[in-house]
Amino acid sequence: MTFQSSMRPRCRSRRRLPKWIINQLHIKENAMPVTFRGIKKQIPVRTGRGGTFDTAVRELAPSIAKLRSAGCRDIRKLAEQLNGGGLTAPSGRPFSYGTLRRVLIRQAELKLGAGPRTQSVAAGVPRGSERYIRASIARNIRASKAAQQLASSQEEFRRFLECQRGAK
Repeated sequence: MTFQSSMRPRCRSRRRLPKWIINQLHIKENAMPVTFRGIKKQIPVRTGRGGTFDTAVRELAPSIAKLRSAGCRDIRKLAEQLNGGGLTAPSGRPFSYGTLRRVLIRQAELKLGAGPRTQSVAAGVPRGSERYIRASIARNIRASKAAQQLASSQEEFRRFLECQRGAK
């Protein structure tokens, strides 16, 4: 049986786009691909009140990092701890939620530490209940048993092949 031209299978990998699509997309057929690399965002230098705020953020960064490493993650608790330690906000007044949040955001922009947690991160997924933990352990055990069975069946197959070769 001979193949006619209409019966030949087509190779899809070499398929070209129709001319009308090429013209609409403004694609040059034999053009070299171009890649664009973005410019790294630089932190703008601020002057005036913004400069004083940045200076205050830089001075507060070690204290905030120390409290965060101690386990204080909530902004309100951080504000209470900073106010209790005698530190003041950049304005000279005690820390409020909003002020500390602005400080944390600017701290993250200056790459001096982590910013404030988003609501979704703060809410977080609660630790798995014991039922879910047991279920995941059971899944792991089943997976390891399956792997052991696969290894043993492969070993048996290897022995079978050796026996077949030895019998010849």
